[in-house]
Amino acid sequence: FLGNNTQANLTLYKVTTDDELVVQGSSGGRTVYTNANKTKRSGVEFSINSELANNISLYAAYTLLNAKFDSDFGAIASGNKIPGTYKTQLYGEVAWKYDPLGFSAAFEGRHNSKAYVNDTNTDIAPSYTIFNLRAGFTQKLANWRFSEYLRIENMFDKEYIGSVRINDT
Repeated sequence: FLGNNTQANLTLYKVTTDDELVVQGSSGGRTVYTNANKTKRSGVEFSINSELANNISLYAAYTLLNAKFDSDFGAIASGNKIPGTYKTQLYGEVAWKYDPLGFSAAFEGRHNSKAYVNDTNTDIAPSYTIFNLRAGFTQKLANWRFSEYLRIENMFDKEYIGSVRINDT
């Protein structure tokens, strides 16, 4: 805790895997898998959450990830990045709630770095930043809770690649 209204979290991690199942190829809706000898993911995640006056809150999170093949397999060299993973991600939001009506709303921003789309790291999906808006109501009645929710994702209509098919021909 950093004062009465602010909390910070820091997480360090390292994951090593032997014989991880990975996509060897994908074509026409069919996917073939193989095993990568060794993979490693290490990184850090930091987040901070602060409650301000007038029911306003701020939240931010940053992730740094090093995901790589840790040994050669097939034509793939040790040290290549694992496709479909982001080296950095950044998320932030400003939220407000009005408890008497059960109303809440938030403005969010998210940035993802480029992501490799194949094991040889020769093609990428570029980095992108999008903004979202969400709002909702919650009501409580005895043992029941009802929630209505509206979300506008990518409110500025940014064109981006948010999902990839690994090693797709």
